[in-house]
Amino acid sequence: MIFTTFSCDKEKDICEDTAEPLITRSFVLTAKVQYKDYEPYQGKVSLFIYKRYCNDTRSGQFNPEGNCNEEGYWFSGMQYIYKFENSLDKVEVEFEVYNETTTESKKVHETFYYVDVLEYLTEVNKTYEITLP
Repeated sequence: MIFTTFSCDKEKDICEDTAEPLITRSFVLTAKVQYKDYEPYQGKVSLFIYKRYCNDTRSGQFNPEGNCNEEGYWFSGMQYIYKFENSLDKVEVEFEVYNETTTESKKVHETFYYVDVLEYLTEVNKTYEITLP
């Protein structure tokens, strides 16, 4: 008689292997929008921000929108706070600027991983400069 034994290693949980000490970072994000001739944009802007955990779960989703001021600046007036405890945790940020004369829009996207926010003491304070045609 021949006995065959199958063994399978328990698949390692990547989230366990990439765990990091818990840190908390707030995000204060502003957009400065202007046309390529440096004329300030005063139209509609939206921000889409959320956290995606290592296991691909999404949380803390916000989507504020409003119009730029006369100098082309837009700020949601909010501070978004996220906890990171894994090198694969990430915060996704996307600004969308709507063209006033067409149905087109321009998007600017950035992803912040654990390692990206380590250099910030407590707050990621960033202004995105967006130039329209």
